[in-house]
Amino acid sequence: MTDLEESAGRGTGAEDRGTLEHLLSVVGAGAVELHTAPEGLRTSVTGVHVLDALEPVIRPRELLLAVGVDPRSAHAVDVVRRAGEAGAAGVVFGPGRPEPTARALQAAAEEAGTAVLFRTAWCPWAQLVGVLRAGLATAGVPPMPATSGVRMGDLESLADAVAALVGGSVTIEDTDSRVLAYSSTEENVDEMRRLTILGRRVPPWRVAAMREAGFFQALWGAGDVLHRPAHGQDPERLVGAVRAGGEALGSIWVAAVAGRPLSPNAAETLRAAARTAAAHLLHHRTHSSDGRLLEDAARALLEDRGSVEMLAERASLPPREPCAVLAVGTGAGRHGDEDPSGLYGLLTLHCAALGHRVVVVPAGGQDPGAAERAGARPGAG
Repeated sequence: MTDLEESAGRGTGAEDRGTLEHLLSVVGAGAVELHTAPEGLRTSVTGVHVLDALEPVIRPRELLLAVGVDPRSAHAVDVVRRAGEAGAAGVVFGPGRPEPTARALQAAAEEAGTAVLFRTAWCPWAQLVGVLRAGLATAGVPPMPATSGVRMGDLESLADAVAALVGGSVTIEDTDSRVLAYSSTEENVDEMRRLTILGRRVPPWRVAAMREAGFFQALWGAGDVLHRPAHGQDPERLVGAVRAGGEALGSIWVAAVAGRPLSPNAAETLRAAARTAAAHLLHHRTHSSDGRLLEDAARALLEDRGSVEMLAERASLPPREPCAVLAVGTGAGRHGDEDPSGLYGLLTLHCAALGHRVVVVPAGGQDPGAAERAGARPGAG
């Protein structure tokens, strides 16, 4: 255990070998979408490499990021073929699955024996590199026995499991001190924890004080658990950074409750929990079902370039139940520059009152026949 005043930074270990299946389970949906995998999802992935036009080296068992390569071009097909010859695990192209060239890519991938994936529109290349490397780094980390049954990304259950082991209350936070999850401690907790949970983030004045004291520099650079002794009404606390592949993902805080000391092995438990939490936090970050992800998945389905299953996953909708597609116009008397968000909100509220779960997609120049195609499919809508 390292006290705040004595903490020093050190680097993370080398990335562990993973598979395409593991990578997609952790970072898929919000980062990359699989197009085809001729050799299956058990394909070994050992690293990430960005294609360099001047030095087009392709390495075996790595994911090749085809930055700047138009997936509609003959060049893209050539890249897939060369990737297969080099034994690459797969090639990642920019957003979208253009037809009919997507079929040409699939044919080339099947012939070459290499996977083809597409980057999502909301995950830029620079971010994708870090996300994929972090995902690979989580591959060799076995889960804590007490958390092996926690569903990937279920941070609330993870917080409860850690709290039971350390004998205190737990919060899981992102790198901006926002609360992502907290344990369901039944006893009275200290005032700082209460304020943090109520505001869903550490109070700004507390963040400013910790930053001034050099706390965050110590936290993100430390290779060990940090310890804050009890002081007045502020109970003993432990905190561990959650990181993977050099990427800081968040932190886990443990606080003593009701004057009782934490369990004797609390620090070691927190070290293991931080390693286990990396995959959960990465999954949470890239699978977040915010409006942007939902809208993009719904629009992709309407434009016949997405799947029912993807929309169902992001919207928590049953994928095999009937759905309806409703197009609503704003009327000729409405000015085009007015903010239509109020109308979207009313539609959502009205449908919810009738017991319907909906995804509202603002009109934006999609194919006029898209609604008919989507409406003819079974599944979520």
